Amino acid sequence: MGRAKNTTLPAVKTTPTKALPPKKTHAQRQKELEARITRLQGKLEQLRAALKVLVEAAQKRSGVAKNSAEQAAIDKYQSSHSSDPTSKYEKMTQKQKDAAAKAVEKYRDKNKVLEDQATDLNKKIKAIRDRIKRIQKTGSVGASTSTTR
Repeated sequence: MGRAKNTTLPAVKTTPTKALPPKKTHAQRQKELEARITRLQGKLEQLRAALKVLVEAAQKRSGVAKNSAEQAAIDKYQSSHSSDPTSKYEKMTQKQKDAAAKAVEKYRDKNKVLEDQATDLNKKIKAIRDRIKRIQKTGSVGASTSTTR
């Protein structure tokens, strides 16, 4: 009671192979990573805005009001730490801009910052989404730990 002698095992049968896609160059991978970073930063900003609205609504419901000095400090910090990459080049000459761009490119190539940024942004996005879900579920800003009603 065994196999017939003329049959072969399924793992031995050959199947036609598909051609592998051409490998991407370093520049192509860098360009894709930069585009991905830009998309993730945009998504993070949208989620931060949504979180801000939800936090303000929850604070309004709970009767907690922000101190005006505290709000002014937060606004000052956010304006000085803008995510606009061109803001730091406004008062530079073209030669200085070129030198700065080369230095940035060299640093990125050397340290592979983009991949780290992508993973960090994904983690931040996930954390903000979790916090938004918790706020929507419980209806309060609360502490960092989740409490169910």
